[in-house]
Amino acid sequence: MCEIQATLQKCEASKGPRCDGFNFKFVKEHWKDIGQEVYAFEVKNFRLISMIRTLYKIIAKISAKRLSMVLPDLIGETQTTFIKSRQILDRALIANEVVWWIKETKLSVAVLKLDFQKSYVSV
Repeated sequence: MCEIQATLQKCEASKGPRCDGFNFKFVKEHWKDIGQEVYAFEVKNFRLISMIRTLYKIIAKISAKRLSMVLPDLIGETQTTFIKSRQILDRALIANEVVWWIKETKLSVAVLKLDFQKSYVSV
C-alpha cells in the first residue's frame, strides 16, 4: 500500500483526467477514502468479476466488438473456432457430406484421415 501511495504522490497533479475521468489531483485529495479500494492485501478482498466497475465492463465490451470486426481478416479460413459465424463442427460436417457423396456416386477414391497432435492441442 505504501508503494502505491508513494507512486501516486510522485505523479503530477495537474495532468489531464485518466480514462475513468479522474485526474491525479482528485485521487491524491481523496486517497484516504478510496485507498483501500485500490489495493487488495488478501485474497478475500479481491472482488468477483461481477463486482468490477461498469466502466471496465463497457471498455471490455467495446474492445471485444472492435476485435470481432478484424478477427475474420486475421484468422485463416481453416480456423473454425473463435469466429462468431464459424462452428467447430463445420469441418466434420463437410467431411461427412463428402463421404456420403462419394458413396452415392460410387466413385473409386481413397480417403485419408490424419490426426495431428501437439501439447494441449488436438487437430
